[in-house]
Amino acid sequence: MSFVTVELSTPLSISPANDIKNRFVKGASQEGLANALNDPTPQLDNLYRSWSEGEVGVIISGTTWVNRGDRTPHGDLILDELSDMIAYRRLAKAGQANRSHCWLQLGYCPSLSEAAFNDLDAEEVLQIIQSFVEAAQRAEHAGFSGIQIAAHRGHFLGESLDSGVNQRSDMWGGDSGRRASLLFTVIAEIRSKVRTNFLVSLTLDTNALVDEDGAPANQFIRLLDSQLDTIQLIGDQLALSVKEAFSSAAIIAPAEELSKTSLDDHFDLVAFDYRCALLPNLAEKLLLTPQFEWPKTWPCDAAASIEKNAKLGRWYKHQMYLLSMGEPASPTSGALSLSLRVALVRWRSERSLRQLFN
Repeated sequence: MSFVTVELSTPLSISPANDIKNRFVKGASQEGLANALNDPTPQLDNLYRSWSEGEVGVIISGTTWVNRGDRTPHGDLILDELSDMIAYRRLAKAGQANRSHCWLQLGYCPSLSEAAFNDLDAEEVLQIIQSFVEAAQRAEHAGFSGIQIAAHRGHFLGESLDSGVNQRSDMWGGDSGRRASLLFTVIAEIRSKVRTNFLVSLTLDTNALVDEDGAPANQFIRLLDSQLDTIQLIGDQLALSVKEAFSSAAIIAPAEELSKTSLDDHFDLVAFDYRCALLPNLAEKLLLTPQFEWPKTWPCDAAASIEKNAKLGRWYKHQMYLLSMGEPASPTSGALSLSLRVALVRWRSERSLRQLFN
């Protein structure tokens, strides 16, 4: 796969106080590098710093959960009242080391004991909204330049938009407008509590932007456009008619679209997601090389397929662990050889620590 890079080097002005130095986005990827308390670690700092020094314009964290539940995956970040804010400030600084933007992607992780979405009472829904708001405020105080709200398929807010899941009969359910009310309440509440130049982004499935007849959901799009700084679309190819409906919010599209069409025709920013786990200076290479060829022997998996495949997700986490330890990634390694290499690097690190304290 090759990428045309002429337009990607141009800066993008999101607002008077927020210029993005180029169009490259390191989209959300679950790094698995948080400590036992789900706080950032020095290894995660190293990884974010390598992406920033690799000329990425925007670094978006893996999903950072706004609540502390019993289903939170091991190694994921949590941002709540128990979080180590010093560690988060360190991470924000590392992610912005080379004039990159660094945003936390925020999501809600239901507990095993928690009622299903349709069975949550009004107070529980309001508590979830407040969890998003407080996490956004903490992200702002830690020094991140923005947040991204996870509302695509598989996430709590994505379920609220899905007519096949959302069967509520109160103000949070019913027709498409009422189903969207939870999402817009979260966005509005966050906007009211953070400074005006703190960026608010959103992930959304492309099929959420069209009506049942396939036409753009213009009212829904206009509301999103008026309240968001950027929106990352996930799923099928973005139709030009949908792009034209956005006049304010910048659109982030997957790298796969870049080889099909012009940047200006369809979107404003391009997300490379897990490719940056294999080549942290991918953006720099694209900027320096007029026509960059992704090595044919290297995988180029889409984020959606990785999130559905636990083994594949673990393979990419191992690659990011190597980068976080100052080691090069190993894109051609199989699962077993990669696991052995990670074990060796971890053993060497632990041995060095033991020698340091002996």
